[in-house]
Amino acid sequence: EWANSLHVVTKENIIRQEILFKAGDVFDSELLEESERNLRALAYFGAAKITVTNEDDQFVDISVVTQDQWSTLLSSIFQQGGGRTIFGGAVEEFNLLGLGKQIFSEVRYERGEGTQATFRYTDPLVLGSRWTTAQTAISGPFVRSYAGRIIRPFFALDTKWAGGLTFVTRNDILRLFDRNIETNRTGLESDGFQIFGARAFGPRFHKTRVRLSYRFLNRNFSSIEGLTTIELPEDELIHGTAVGLTLENISFVEQRRLDKFLRTEDLTL
Repeated sequence: EWANSLHVVTKENIIRQEILFKAGDVFDSELLEESERNLRALAYFGAAKITVTNEDDQFVDISVVTQDQWSTLLSSIFQQGGGRTIFGGAVEEFNLLGLGKQIFSEVRYERGEGTQATFRYTDPLVLGSRWTTAQTAISGPFVRSYAGRIIRPFFALDTKWAGGLTFVTRNDILRLFDRNIETNRTGLESDGFQIFGARAFGPRFHKTRVRLSYRFLNRNFSSIEGLTTIELPEDELIHGTAVGLTLENISFVEQRRLDKFLRTEDLTL
């Protein structure tokens, strides 16, 4: 009970943002069902139900009921092998202050080498829009990395377009071991990004989607004085354009007692 008192209930405006219709719209039972599926897909809801409570010749009253569930996860880390011992912990909150934002933080310590920290922030509805973003930073003795994305997905069956950008900049120290003994360290610097746009055509449950993307990745290897014992691999420059086409006939079925226990989950057929 004391743990539940620490939980902040999801704000009403966050729930409304996931609903695909608004007051005054023409009633569409398929949008009601899809909105219910969207709510059920959110990990911080244990249940979600949208029902018609009153209907006459001109108006329909709709009830939206959600049930929050515990949204904070704690975990511990312990790994031993290959002459290495690693331990640490992590905390994840996927409904920060009831706003639907997610944060993840992890700290792991390798004996004799140092501490690595990871932090990730995810916002599925940036400024109340349909754009999503995620930012991840990692800092430790063998890696320094920053990666991010800003994407507008196909958030509904009627969504006509999607697009976005992902990027990463990363510095690694690659380690080789032989019979539990470290034999080599090589530096690797990577920078890259990918940009894409997509368009959907066709009726609600029979979609043709076209996707155009461009990818760029630059990888440079370097020696570390006194620690690099092998020949360096060749540097890499990878870039190219890709076009994708998918044909989808979409239907759903509700199931319970899957990987989320008693939750009702929606499977795409």
